[in-house]
Amino acid sequence: MYQKKLISIGIPCFNEELNVPVMYKELKKIANKLPKYNFEFIFVDNGSTDSTRDKMREIALKDKSVAAVFLSRNFGPEASG
Repeated sequence: MYQKKLISIGIPCFNEELNVPVMYKELKKIANKLPKYNFEFIFVDNGSTDSTRDKMREIALKDKSVAAVFLSRNFGPEASG
């Protein structure tokens, strides 16, 4: 039996409330054109102070191929802000 390969796409976000829905829609368009693959979209919030987290939650609740990860603050050697 043929099993589709999984493609995971990580999307870092910091105060991207307007961009998260647009990014999701565009990624879904591309994924729908590639039926030989399964896709998962992992939105990672890096301590946003706007409604980015709410947008991510809304999308993740509607689409099981979307995961939302919420970091408590900016991490890493080069913080997002």
